[in-house]
This record gives sequence, C-alpha cells and structure tokens, in this order.
Amino acid sequence: HFELVEPRTKTYEFAGELRQKCKDQSVHIPKNADSIHIASAILFGVTEFWTTERDLISLYERKIITELIICNPRVLQPRLQF
Repeated sequence: HFELVEPRTKTYEFAGELRQKCKDQSVHIPKNADSIHIASAILFGVTEFWTTERDLISLYERKIITELIICNPRVLQPRLQF
C-alpha cells in the first residue's frame, strides 16, 4: 500500500504565506523557489538576502517583506591597473 503525502514543513508553509501576502497586496508574487529561499533565510535568522532580481528587491523596498534586507550583492569590484 502506497499513499502520497505532501510534505508540510514550517519553511514550506511560511513560503506560502509570503506568496499570499504579496497576492493580497497586489504586488509581484515570487516564484515558488524564491519564496522557499526567502522563507528559509528568514526562519534561520539571515539578515540580508542577496539577489539581482529587481522584483524581489522591490518587495523589501515597498515594505512587503520586512524580516530581512533584500538587496543587490555587496561585492567590491577591484580596479585593474595597466
């Protein structure tokens, strides 16, 4: 006998809540994978989530997601000397 059981974890459920929050506020709804990554970061106490995806950064800028900072990567570009 086999029974398919959908996995439910705190991260999975929180990711769904984040997507619903975005839908309720009529803003960009992150893809499932992005929602899971953001939810995981929040639940594990990450303070910054680096991405180049403008739609995700705007969720922080518009104060939709406030539990962590969503921003571009902070990487110094070295100067090439010729």
